[in-house]
Amino acid sequence: MLIKEKFTLELLRPITYSDKGQSGQECTMLTILAPSNRHQEYVIPLTQGLTRALYNMQNISRPDAAQVAAAKDDVGPEGLKALNNADIFVEMLFASDVDMIAYFNVFKRLITNSQLPCVFFNDTNISFGTANYDALSIDDTKNLLGEYLSNFLSPKMMRQ
Repeated sequence: MLIKEKFTLELLRPITYSDKGQSGQECTMLTILAPSNRHQEYVIPLTQGLTRALYNMQNISRPDAAQVAAAKDDVGPEGLKALNNADIFVEMLFASDVDMIAYFNVFKRLITNSQLPCVFFNDTNISFGTANYDALSIDDTKNLLGEYLSNFLSPKMMRQ
């Protein structure tokens, strides 16, 4: 299976950016490019953290069918959503011993690196910077991290 060259992410909460001196341009979608070897100093620690979280999860017992059914009854069918690899990866990272502050800092440096741009606004050639990252909602940041891991750094057997 080939790794994607890029993916797009629709933001839950739009942010603004400047385009050719005009500020206040609304961004509702980000385009994220696949990493290359030039991104290794960021990609390696992200991959290591994900791998460690995956191995840690093997030691946690899985709920049985009765526990799953009870959880569904508590939430109700309208409150459930299908989890994808991106959601699962982020939840596993938070449940692991991975230092999430350091992990998010590495991710921030990766996606805001002006020398190696990999995130762009609304399918333009305008790259994403630190101020833009800081303007993202927490949920958009988690979604961006999860999708990045799922699309580019996940183990081969788990790629969607």
